[in-house]
Amino acid sequence: RSITDDDDVQVTFTFEGQGQGELPDLDAEWQTVGTSQQISTNFVNGQMYRNRAQTLVLRPKRQGRLTIGSARITQGGRVVAQSSPVQVIVRGLQALTPSAAEREQNLPASPFLLVPRIARDIQYVGEPFVVEYILLIEDGQRVTDFGMRDVEYPGAIQRESAMEERFERVGTRKLNGKNYAEAVVFREVWKVLQPEVVTAPSQKLIIEVGGRSFMRNRKTLKAPPLKLDVRPVPSRGRPSGYREGAVGKFQITAEIDADDARGRALLDVKITGVGSLRTLDVPKISVSGAVVQELPNDGNGEIKVDNSGVSGTVGFQYLLTPERVGTVFVKPIEFSFFDPDKSEFTTIRTSQLTWNAKTAGPQRINRPLVQADTPVSGVERIFRPIIIEAVLSSDSSQPTSRKVWFPYAVAAPFAVFLAFELMRVVRKFNTSDSTKGRRRRAGLLAQKQLLQVEGNLGKGHGPELYAGIASALHGYLNDKHGTATTGMAKQRLTSLLKEQGYDSALADAILVELEAYDAARFSPSRASETQLKAALSRARGLIERMEAHS
Repeated sequence: RSITDDDDVQVTFTFEGQGQGELPDLDAEWQTVGTSQQISTNFVNGQMYRNRAQTLVLRPKRQGRLTIGSARITQGGRVVAQSSPVQVIVRGLQALTPSAAEREQNLPASPFLLVPRIARDIQYVGEPFVVEYILLIEDGQRVTDFGMRDVEYPGAIQRESAMEERFERVGTRKLNGKNYAEAVVFREVWKVLQPEVVTAPSQKLIIEVGGRSFMRNRKTLKAPPLKLDVRPVPSRGRPSGYREGAVGKFQITAEIDADDARGRALLDVKITGVGSLRTLDVPKISVSGAVVQELPNDGNGEIKVDNSGVSGTVGFQYLLTPERVGTVFVKPIEFSFFDPDKSEFTTIRTSQLTWNAKTAGPQRINRPLVQADTPVSGVERIFRPIIIEAVLSSDSSQPTSRKVWFPYAVAAPFAVFLAFELMRVVRKFNTSDSTKGRRRRAGLLAQKQLLQVEGNLGKGHGPELYAGIASALHGYLNDKHGTATTGMAKQRLTSLLKEQGYDSALADAILVELEAYDAARFSPSRASETQLKAALSRARGLIERMEAHS
């Protein structure tokens, strides 16, 4: 058969009769991404034979003519039976530009389609851009469930999720004379930090279509690889004030908030728009008549990630201290950026700002002082100590311990302490399922979920039970480490497990098991109760090993 290099191949080896079954060595040309096993028995001439069918989901490691070798049955070191080798031709899937991948002539005639969508074919270094994959469903068809397959991305692509819901209906589209409903099933913001042509891998979406129960069936939809042309910002025509990485569409405003009592003012500069807001340099300002101090701007802004990209406002603040009494001038503040839609540089500026400083330099604010007495004669003056107003207004004729408020003041700290203790106890009671509590009880919760799955053996469908086992493992990782791992790419999950200190053997075992569950969920063959029990046993063992690690 012939496949593309992003396809998976499912092969089943069946060992019948007596002897030791041995799988072929596949590591050189194939990556095993899923495995399942089914064991049965039959009787021949009154003698029982144990049969084993082992299904592997294989992914090609290269293009060309690949071989799936022979499986064997051996007895006493002698080969008594073997299967025939199978050859598979693996061809490369052509990468398309984003606009070409969305064109009608490049889309197959099908009731279900997965179509990529990126605003432009050319991106620029440091520019955040939105990548969407749209599920098209022909009128009259029905999708009951779906799931994205994990793919490996080039390290050059920085990714950030921008999906708030699992999917989002966005409209309709007409293709080949037929009407399709559009739903976003994947949305991320990507960024590439160096100029190059990057190929994003083919995306795969597995959907359940048709009716319920036995009427359901699964289909795999594929979108072609995407060729991203990432270019440097042009050097020709750059304004002198342009700072590397300012890519997008922006506006700038500035205002002065004067504090004359302290002899200073706050200059607040805000840049609003869509683009590389997180990497903008601090704008340069020119002020006449005041000393400028740049203030930290960490967290001084509101940025969100959605279908428009990275948008919002970033603030920069400066403290102005006047050098003299009089007018302080803040010259127009310029900001230059590269507009990727127009492929040109733009310079924007504020108007000139002024501030009438009434004092020079920072001022200390003291409480007003009152003279206790006045001179008694024109020749000799007798002065008494200067007394603060607060002292003059107090009643010092009565001892403090005899005053009405004294016992309340003494009791107040104890009352506050008791109130906080009561609030702490109530909060602890109300938040017994807190993050710390869930981390401590992560293993117990996961084992409890596995018991529920075990109780449904023989009642539910195999894919649903495998999904329950996978949910228990993902739930454990989420509770233990506070990170949702469901749907996480394999590379990111591997990094997470290593960051949490799991050794390589344990991390690999977790990944292999989760991949096996995923393959079993979408396997057309029905899982046996023996296979499910074995999967439950392996999952319990992994949770116990992770608990021992912690």
